Amino acid sequence: MNQTLLSGLDNSDIDWLVSVSEIKQVNSGQVLRQGDKSIKTLYLIIEGNLKISLPQPTDNRLHRAFALLEDSKVLEQELISVTTGELIGEDLLFQSELPSSKVIADSSSRLLAIPQKELQEKLDKDLAFSARFYKAIAISLSERLVKLTDKLRSKRLRRRTNASKEVLLAFGELNDSDIDWMIKNGNYQTIKAETLLFQEGRPAEKMYILLDGFASVTLAETARSPLETAFAALDTSYSVTSEQEIIALQRGEILGEMPFGVSQLSSVNVRCLEDSRVLAIARNLLATKLQ
Repeated sequence: MNQTLLSGLDNSDIDWLVSVSEIKQVNSGQVLRQGDKSIKTLYLIIEGNLKISLPQPTDNRLHRAFALLEDSKVLEQELISVTTGELIGEDLLFQSELPSSKVIADSSSRLLAIPQKELQEKLDKDLAFSARFYKAIAISLSERLVKLTDKLRSKRLRRRTNASKEVLLAFGELNDSDIDWMIKNGNYQTIKAETLLFQEGRPAEKMYILLDGFASVTLAETARSPLETAFAALDTSYSVTSEQEIIALQRGEILGEMPFGVSQLSSVNVRCLEDSRVLAIARNLLATKLQ
């Protein structure tokens, strides 16, 4: 059971969600969303499992990243499975364009169906609720992205193509005040080519905005425990496994946004491919800002 969302809300927040929502029972295989504009509902999983997949072909950035991993083309690419305590449909709060993902029940499940209209009105009017809700969602999505990297690791990757330069992780729009805060609290740095900004299994102490240059996100082909990775230099029997690139990042993209959940360890390696300029922001400052 994932408790990230509920643990981030107050009792009054939960009571309000219950008051405007209804319980929905779904059977295994039932489709909850399939690119349908008429669907304006978010679902909190009370019991059961759902899975999220993408159709093919599609313009979705995540699917293009996964398409690089497959030898054969399939009608759908399953992205991730979500379980009790997780929220589905939060993308309706962040984008106006129609999402292309498909949500289907992987087992008989009970859901709390939350109407988007009422939730959006509550978020607009109640700033305290809005801050708690969005923070809980941000942490939950961060943890979900870490799960996605494990799925990426299990796939066989091809050589880098132009498509791999697309952004894998989508970010919402920032207000001018947010940008001003980042500039004020950030540190401009010039990073030499081949410098490792994040190492898999090691603490992610900063977040970087890539101002100029290119960076590569990679995963070790063989998963190792964080302790093995962190103290590899002390073990002469430790063999360095080869890495496979997930995606190449370019100017304007954010590096290190994932480790804001329960784990503060980086789940990927991020390395500058050429001399680059970045804006570095300490993780503890960001954590304080998000509170």
